[in-house]
Amino acid sequence: NGSERGRWLAGGGLTFNGDTSSDNALDDYEEGVFTPTVFGTGAAGTGTYTQQKGRYTKVGDKVTIWYYVAWTNLTSASGGLGIGGLPFTANTTDNWQQTGSVMTHQVALDDDCAGVVTHQYPTAGTGMLFYQSRTGSQNWDDVDIDSSGAAIGQATYPA
Repeated sequence: NGSERGRWLAGGGLTFNGDTSSDNALDDYEEGVFTPTVFGTGAAGTGTYTQQKGRYTKVGDKVTIWYYVAWTNLTSASGGLGIGGLPFTANTTDNWQQTGSVMTHQVALDDDCAGVVTHQYPTAGTGMLFYQSRTGSQNWDDVDIDSSGAAIGQATYPA
């Protein structure tokens, strides 16, 4: 119908529907793989892995990850359990906090656990922490370190 659908800006990036603002330009798209790890929030520890599969898509400043990690040993770790090795450092400038879904296997959870999520804590850098919600509680609690287990998950966070 003759109306403009997209525009390549001289300074880089693609805008849509006649928009000329570089702030709204799509100037970054990337797909790739990464190697997920597990770590402790008190002391990271060292893992022995049977599976470490991760992939990501980055559109602008939003990174979406999918991962599967299985470990048979996590030595010298302490604190809560986290997933590390993410492909980009989280943007913590605006105190971003994002969650994603995760399914765990052979990871000890509290008896009254109602669900588990990953959480991009503002200071976690390239890691996300595992938290559990508990029946009848308004608190979120760390998932304790487990020497072996597996996790499959997905999350989106700002880079």
